[in-house]
Amino acid sequence: AATPSPVTGTSAQLSVLGSDDAGEGNLTYTWSATGGTFERPVNFSENGTNAAKNTSASMKIAGNYSFNVTIRDAQGLTNTSSVDVTVQQTATSMDVLPAATAIAYGSTQSFTAHVLDQFGDALAVPPAITWSSSGGGSIDAGGVFSANAVGGPFTVTATAGSLTAQADITITKATALVSLTNLAQIYDGNPKPITVTTTPSGLATSITYNGSATAPSEFGSYTIAATIVDANYEGSATGVLVV
Repeated sequence: AATPSPVTGTSAQLSVLGSDDAGEGNLTYTWSATGGTFERPVNFSENGTNAAKNTSASMKIAGNYSFNVTIRDAQGLTNTSSVDVTVQQTATSMDVLPAATAIAYGSTQSFTAHVLDQFGDALAVPPAITWSSSGGGSIDAGGVFSANAVGGPFTVTATAGSLTAQADITITKATALVSLTNLAQIYDGNPKPITVTTTPSGLATSITYNGSATAPSEFGSYTIAATIVDANYEGSATGVLVV
């Protein structure tokens, strides 16, 4: 006999009992198993002894097993018996990959959840996964996260039944292009600000002329530094204004 059957954990209790004209205590019980894989053999807590009439079989992979026992008496006479056991996959743990990552504002990141059985193997029939995030963006039903706020780390959570697994994601500023134009101007006594454009367009910038925020109105050459001032983007450019 085997208990439990089917198996949802990793082991089964096997029992067998023979009789002999010299007394049952003279019998030995030797177990073997077919099923599973050669790389993951079954282990028996007791085997090849009289005590092995009650033994624990530990499996290392789900599947169908046949447990065969040979009963031998002191004269070498034998008899055999067997019991079939199905070891079912049971969702036991899960993980999310990548476990930690950083992406730029406005970009996306795909996450994958793996639900594992009691042996650490992927389930043959994957369960439904639901996704959620603590902030920084949104995540769709397929595990694709879309970043819409700089900060973190934020938590991405995958849920399958009673199991959950999490990953961390940090949102960094996206890089924007800064272009400087109107760098050669004619002196007329008025301030000569340069023109700054950004891609994406319309981002606020901070501009200095030889370190000053005031546009020059005198003859000369001025070192220009333009830096994006935005919560979600970063970028800068330098140039020379000649008046």
